[in-house]
Amino acid sequence: MRGWMRDVRSIDKVMRSSDVVQVLKSTSPLYKPGDLAHGTVGWQEYAIIKPSDDVVKIKAFPGVSPSTYLGVLGLTGLTSYFGLYEVGEIVRKGSPNCTVVVSGAAGATGSVAAQIAKHVFGCRVIGIAGLEDKCEYLVKALGLGVTRNYKSKMFFKELVQGNAYAD
Repeated sequence: MRGWMRDVRSIDKVMRSSDVVQVLKSTSPLYKPGDLAHGTVGWQEYAIIKPSDDVVKIKAFPGVSPSTYLGVLGLTGLTSYFGLYEVGEIVRKGSPNCTVVVSGAAGATGSVAAQIAKHVFGCRVIGIAGLEDKCEYLVKALGLGVTRNYKSKMFFKELVQGNAYAD
């Protein structure tokens, strides 16, 4: 995404995007009709693409929508996982006694990060959001034990208090 933020004119060009595509016809031994692939193909009904590092064949799983590869099984999920694993060093520092604070916990990447921290690594998670209904969603839908509304006048005090909780 960062590379797309340049000041480049794109009038009369295909809008760039990360896409899941279905192969209709192929001359490559890597792809056959019906295969699904993920890559930067753009907003278009049909495209001619060449096998490359930018287009990767994906496996279809029963009951899993191909669009899932654009979210939790795509960049959103990878950002969440590697943010916790590489940047946060959750495996090395994490333990059943660890606490992870997720800002933007009701957003796409934050909600995935919160769930990975809680359900995969077993950490206590404090979710931060900007509306009470989002905080309620984090508790009821995602199972977080503690949430904090950053718009609250008592936010910093509540955040410090939340850090001592046991899930």
